[in-house]
Order: sequence, then structure tokens, then C-alpha cells
Amino acid sequence: MLLKVLTPEAAADPALGAWLAREAAAVAAVEHPNVVALYASGQEDGRPYLVTEYVEGRSLAQALDAHGPLPPELAAWVTAETARGLGAAHAAGLLHRDLKPANVLLGDDGRVKLTDFGLATRVDTAEAAGEVRGTPGYLAPESVRGEAVGPAADLFALGAVLAEALTGRPAFPAPTVPAALDAALHHDPLPALRSDLRLPADLLDVAQQLLAREPSGRPSASAAADALDACAALRGTGFRADADALAAWLADPDAYRAARPAPPTLATAQLVAPSEPAAGADEAAASPSPERAPAADRAPAPAPRRRAAWTGGLVLGLAALAALALVALPSDPDRPTVAETDRPDSLAVTLPALPSDTLLAAAPPPPADTAPEGDAAEEPTDASREEVPPGPAPLQPSASGLPEPDALPDRTAPLPAEPADPAPGRLTVAVQPWAEVWVDGRRIGEGSLVTAQALPAGPHRVELRNPEFPVVQRQVTVEGGAEERLAVSLWEGVARLTIQVHPWAEVSVGGQALGAVPPQRQVILAPGVHPIRLTHPGLGTWTGTVTARAGETRTLRLNLADLLGGS
Repeated sequence: MLLKVLTPEAAADPALGAWLAREAAAVAAVEHPNVVALYASGQEDGRPYLVTEYVEGRSLAQALDAHGPLPPELAAWVTAETARGLGAAHAAGLLHRDLKPANVLLGDDGRVKLTDFGLATRVDTAEAAGEVRGTPGYLAPESVRGEAVGPAADLFALGAVLAEALTGRPAFPAPTVPAALDAALHHDPLPALRSDLRLPADLLDVAQQLLAREPSGRPSASAAADALDACAALRGTGFRADADALAAWLADPDAYRAARPAPPTLATAQLVAPSEPAAGADEAAASPSPERAPAADRAPAPAPRRRAAWTGGLVLGLAALAALALVALPSDPDRPTVAETDRPDSLAVTLPALPSDTLLAAAPPPPADTAPEGDAAEEPTDASREEVPPGPAPLQPSASGLPEPDALPDRTAPLPAEPADPAPGRLTVAVQPWAEVWVDGRRIGEGSLVTAQALPAGPHRVELRNPEFPVVQRQVTVEGGAEERLAVSLWEGVARLTIQVHPWAEVSVGGQALGAVPPQRQVILAPGVHPIRLTHPGLGTWTGTVTARAGETRTLRLNLADLLGGS
């Protein structure tokens, strides 16, 4: 058992006493295996106390700090158990209002318990109050806006817990409370989650539903538990996460990972899949061509692709050479042309005598026995005769007049390599304060540091979008195999104007309603002239204009009494 009691100093604060009493009432109203049980409550010497179930183990926050992110199936199972505890609270008419990893207990035996109902409220009172209550970083957008909240707000926090369990990092990181509240309204953690290839797509789909901006887009606690249950099984392995698996991971994360069956990937599935023989392959193997010589009696045949290249190249070479011969021969009507010669094998015989790099550069001289009378060349004398090294033996024509492809000498030059496409590069965009980053019309991610991987080399159009700033466009050239960096401050393109009003007024600037000032308000304006309006129920209304310049930060002090007195 766990005893929770206020110190004498804390017991003197009525607010703290009411907080402990509220937690006792909330826990007493919920009985569920996934909720810490309440055994007793009351006061001793004026000091309120609670006696609750003690869970031997640690919180999810402590486990993440010690061991890093949970394996996806365990993250799904822990979140499903937490969702069941939330469902029991919602069924009892309670909202937790402070769900976070520190309030999810992981027992050494693998049990999961939801705890700390100190900020819990009744569903009906929460709907009426519409107050901001909870821990920044886990608050739903409607709660940050001060709107009425319902069970869907707890489901948004559950989505943030799931994202943190999967990555080991908060889903909405921010250095300050205002930044955390702003992140809840504008930051989307899903692109970063989906870029992690180890995370199953179906589990990320559940996270996306839980983190929906609008409450109506989020599932109920029971529906979320069912969806997460389906993700707690490793497909293709028969393994399913449960309390024993969580206990094993808590005891020794490395041993758990080593014993955990690896889900089949696309590559392993291709390796183990039986290959179907191509149609007719068995018949071809069983019936060798009768024209083939036994393997021992012939030289190894070239690969099919090379044989096809030989044959195609030979036909094209002969055709080109014949065309050149027709053009190069003199137009003497008494001289026989290639078409008229009675030696159809002359081209085939003379082709090998030419170097391979001149086959298409010039036609061979006509055979001596085809020269016309009187034009025979002189027989060279011994003095002018040169020793010529013997060339390759002439090709023997086949019955068709063309040499057999297998008999061709292997004198082909290697084909020129096609120019390889340049290696892809990548682009890292650093933007302040944050933005959605779009490259060539495709959304890459969101945040203050976003990297686009595997971009083709060349120019790219970058667009930075933040709802509070004008859209910024840049042209960036990425080099193949290199990283290009782009740093942009959205503040440089706008003006930051802090407005102070005396005594006070309802203020609107550039169509933005800022509410009552004081307290002072800051507004972000695009460069230009903007209308400003101050309204006070007793003093009246004043309208004017304010000029904003890019990159400036200044304070505008307005005395409404002076402004109206001078108008």
C-alpha cells in the first residue's frame, strides 16, 4: 500500500486539501485493473490522507529515460492498457486531465496502471468550465484555447504518450510553457514519426487519429484500445506483446530485443517465396536444340544478351557498309557494282580484314578479279613490297551468305557506359520560429529543423508556411551527393508590434482581435499599413492606422483619452 498525506504546512492550504480530496473521490469512483486502486481516505489530525495500491516498478517516463523508446509492439500494448483505464474513468463520468508518461505506472510484473487523478474533473463540470488544466506538451488544442473539453482531450494526451513511447522524445517539445502551448496548436509530430521506417504504418495511423486537431476526429477510449491491441502483435511471427513481454523488457531490454522474433521484411519475404518457373522452361530444358553440339565439343556460347548484340551489330554493320560501298564506288557503267557482282560473299569475306574501328568509316576496295580490263593495278615490286603481319583468317560464309555468329572473332569494343545519374543530395532547412517545409510542392515536414532526403541534383523550390507569417519562398540548388543548408528567419519578413493602451481598450489590428489591453499584447504584421481600432465602453472608439516594416520590433503606446480628446 502507498500512503499519501499532506505535510502540516501543506494541510494549512485549503486548495491543497481540496486537491487531495478531489483525487480521493475520483479514484474511489473508478474500479479497474488498469487504474490504481484506492483503499482508504480521510483526515488525521486535520491532515488529509490517501491509502492507494502500491505498484512495484516505475513510471513510463522513468522507463523511457532509462532505456529509451519501447519496441513498437510494447508501446502499442502499454498505450492500449492505458486506454482501458481511461475508458473506465470516462464511463464513471471523470476526465483525467493530466495524462502523461509520469502518470502511467509499469509494474515489474508487466501490469500497466493509470494514476494521479489530482486534476480530474467531472465530465459535466469540465464541459461548463472550459479551463486550461493539465501539463503543457500533453494538452489538447481545445484545452489550450480555453474551450470546453471532454473525453477527447484525454485521448489527445494518449496520442502524445504513444508518440513519446515510440520515440523516447516528447511529441510536442518546447523550451518554455508558451512555446509548448503554441506547439499544441501548430506542431504536427506525425511527419517525423512516419519518417522512422521501424514504426508500423498501422500503429502510426492510430497515433494520427488520437492526435487529430478536432475532438470529433479522435476515437473513444475503447475504440483506441481495440485498435492498439491489433498493433501489439508482430505480423508473420505469431508473437503478441503482453504483460510478460513488458516485464521481460523492463528486466533486460537487450535480452528482450535479442529474443524478440523479427517481423518479416520485404527482402526476407522475397528470399523465402518459392520461385515459379517461367512458362515453357521445363520443356526447353528437357528438349535441347538438335543443332547444339555437346558441351564438351564446343566453345562456351556467349551470354544471350551478348549474342543478340553481336547479331544485331553484324546486320547493322553489313547494311551500313553496303550503303557506303554503293556510294563510294566510281560511277563507271562498265564497273560492276555490289548489286551486280556474282560474288555475294565478297562483303562477308572482306569485313574481317578491316580494323573494327573503321568498319563504318570506309568501304573496302573491290576484289581484284572484279576490276575492269585495263584498270588492273600494277604488281608491286620486291623493293616496294612490305612485310604485313598476317591478319585474322577470313570468315567462312554460311549457306545464307552471312557468317555464323559463333564464328565471329571477339573484337568488339566495350559499349560506352551510359552517363550515370548524379547521386541524390539532401537539403536541411533551419527556420525560426518554425514552419511547414514544402519542396517542389511536396510537404517534407514541420518544425524548426527539417531535412529533405534523396533530392535529385538540381534546382528546387522551397516554401515555408506558418499560419502567423507570410509564406516565404526560396530557390535552392542541391549538388549531387552533397548537403545543402538553408537558414531562414520568418521574423525578418514581418514586424512584431507590442501594444500598450491606457487605461484599457478592446483592440483589433489588421483584422486581428487582440482582446482587452492591458495586459499588453504582441501582434505579428506583414509589412504595410494596417488599420487599428480601440474600443472603450466609457471613452468610446478610436480608429487609425499603423505602419509595419519588415524585421522591426517596437512597442506602440496609446493613451485612449488623449487620442479621443484630440479627434
